[in-house]
Amino acid sequence: MVLGAVLVGLLVLLIPMQMNALDYGEGMIRILSMVFVVTSLWCLWSWYRLSGSLFDPYSLFFLAAVAFNGGQLFLEVLGINDGGLLNGRFAPDVLVSTIHLVLTCIVAMHLGALSGAKADKRLNYQEEGGLRNLIASAAATRWVGWGLLAVSTLPTIIYLRQSLATVIAKGYAAIYFQGIPVGLDAVWRVLSIFFVPGALFLLAGSRGIVVNTVLAAAGLVGYSIACFAIGDRGGGGYAFVGLVWLWHKSIRALPTWKVVVVLLAIAVLLPVVGSMRSLGGDQRLSLTTFVETLFSLDNPIVALVKELGTTMRTVAYTIMFVPGERNFDYGLGYLRATMTLVPSLYWVTTETYSSWLVWTVAPRFASLGGGLGFSFIAEAYANFGWIGSVVFTFLLGYALSRLARWVDLSEDPARRALAASFIAFTIQYARGESAGEIGRLFWAVLVPYLVAKHIASLRQRMRDERSLCN
Repeated sequence: MVLGAVLVGLLVLLIPMQMNALDYGEGMIRILSMVFVVTSLWCLWSWYRLSGSLFDPYSLFFLAAVAFNGGQLFLEVLGINDGGLLNGRFAPDVLVSTIHLVLTCIVAMHLGALSGAKADKRLNYQEEGGLRNLIASAAATRWVGWGLLAVSTLPTIIYLRQSLATVIAKGYAAIYFQGIPVGLDAVWRVLSIFFVPGALFLLAGSRGIVVNTVLAAAGLVGYSIACFAIGDRGGGGYAFVGLVWLWHKSIRALPTWKVVVVLLAIAVLLPVVGSMRSLGGDQRLSLTTFVETLFSLDNPIVALVKELGTTMRTVAYTIMFVPGERNFDYGLGYLRATMTLVPSLYWVTTETYSSWLVWTVAPRFASLGGGLGFSFIAEAYANFGWIGSVVFTFLLGYALSRLARWVDLSEDPARRALAASFIAFTIQYARGESAGEIGRLFWAVLVPYLVAKHIASLRQRMRDERSLCN
């Protein structure tokens, strides 16, 4: 396999890199950048050939992983990366090591995805029971959606209103300077997490029910608009992508050109929101200001890719400080992340990788509540080093491809609701860490799915018992 040979070659390249026997000049950076671009495009083509889609949980995460961790490499190859790679903040040897690590992990992840997709061809994920089970699952999924919305709608409105009032009065940065929420504010924040999954579960279980479909879609669109007005591009964008995917799979299949247009529109919108969120007062809500900002950007797509690609700096910093100033965690970081499943053990995870990094490289910024984000690649390296990162990303790609196949082979509404919620939350993992995702995925995605399946099972059992009695 070509991709396997590429991975072996990248691992062999580690030997001269560890011995400092390579030329770390601009030429090496450009060669690795070109290899990254070509390999990424080939990975997308190979996935499309195998799965027939570039709009599924795996391909969406792959695109996010490439954009966040290597987006600037595309601009480097095209010669349009003003200011240089990561604005010239890192030495050439660090940049070479960073590109090499990112490229190796992307290749390993896609190799795992291809292995998982090929293994799935021998498996049968199709649920038995036919139409009756699908009807029971749809009703259960719909009920779970209503339940999640019942506990989260008011807290979400309160949280969004408070955030909007803060940014209008003090600017977007003020959100990060408020500290950790306590009391009722903490309750609103926690419960608001269930709003997006609630709307998606309701939408997935309401095919043919126009009122429910309109309410769920309108709720998600309104949520995205509110997030954009606040300046939260991630929260609004990811929720909207989950909505588009679920609508395409469960309500009405969208033509390819419509999906592309919607995604491009989001790509154009995000840098505009980023430019406007520094504004205060009524300016950030002004349509005139929005139009002026839109046309003031030379190339919104280039601006977006450049900004997304700055996540690669977290990988560079991690390589600089681990294991020199901080030892490898050997899996302890992932263990700490799992502690977020139990709220009473949250104190174990107070020092996340993102907080460690910002306090290490920008303590003044950190003292004001700022952050630099992180990366799933940097997290894997901080835990296991080079070889362990390859193993982890391979397993991650394998799991994501199995999820995509599991959803694709069934029309079960609960599965699709789980996948849409997974998309809305997990794309952010490409520029984050496990501590920020495991708790949300468990309580707001997996638990609602299991509850829906249990309700459907009970409903079907009751019907079978009545039929037997008759």
